[in-house]
Amino acid sequence: MLLSTRSPEKRALAKQLGADVVVDPIHEDLLGVSNQFTDGRGFSVCFEASGDTGVARQLILLAEAGGTIVWVGTYPPNLDIGVPVYYMHSRDLTIRDVRSSPYAFPKALQVLPKLNLQPMIKVYPLNDVIQAFEAQKTGKNVKIMLKM
Repeated sequence: MLLSTRSPEKRALAKQLGADVVVDPIHEDLLGVSNQFTDGRGFSVCFEASGDTGVARQLILLAEAGGTIVWVGTYPPNLDIGVPVYYMHSRDLTIRDVRSSPYAFPKALQVLPKLNLQPMIKVYPLNDVIQAFEAQKTGKNVKIMLKM
C-alpha cells in the first residue's frame, strides 16, 4: 500500500498503520515512487480522497492494466480533467465513484471490526468546538469528532 499526502503527521500515521510506502507529493515524484514500488506495474486499485483535481487525473497513470480508480473526494460540479480515453481503453481501466455501488456500505460495515481506527480519530468535547475547528484547519488530523 502506498499513501501520498502533504501532511507529515498523516504520513507518519500511515506508516504506523502499515502502509508500505508513504510519499510527500510536494518533494517526491509520486509516479516515480509508484513505478519503483510496483516495478512499473501500477496498483490494482487507486483511491483519491483529497478532492485534488490534479491527483484525480494522476491516478489514471498509477493504476495497473485492468485496474480500478476510485474517486472518493469531492470535486467542483463542472470539473473536466480530460480523461485520456484511448489510454483508458487500451489499459482496460475502470473509474468508479464511491456513491456508485449500492454494495459499498454493507461491505464497509463488515470490514470495520477488523480495523484499528482509533489512531485516526481525535475526539473533542462539544464545548471545545472552536479548538476542534482550529485543529481541523491544520490538516494534521484524519477525522475529528465532537462528543456531546
